[in-house]
Amino acid sequence: MHIEAKKNIEHALKYAPYNTSFSSIYFWKGIILRNLEETDSAICYLSKAKINALFIMLFHVLAMV
Repeated sequence: MHIEAKKNIEHALKYAPYNTSFSSIYFWKGIILRNLEETDSAICYLSKAKINALFIMLFHVLAMV
């Protein structure tokens, strides 16, 4: 089940439109990788999710100024 989920999330990353917020995709890929016991990769994607979310939040705050 998790291997199929990993393939699906990789497909989502590959074909996501350029203006997509990748935070949720990175988050779920991190969770899937954690469940597959790929800890290093899971940490990488969960960190990417956090950084991407913070960047988007900062962008929105700056856009309001």
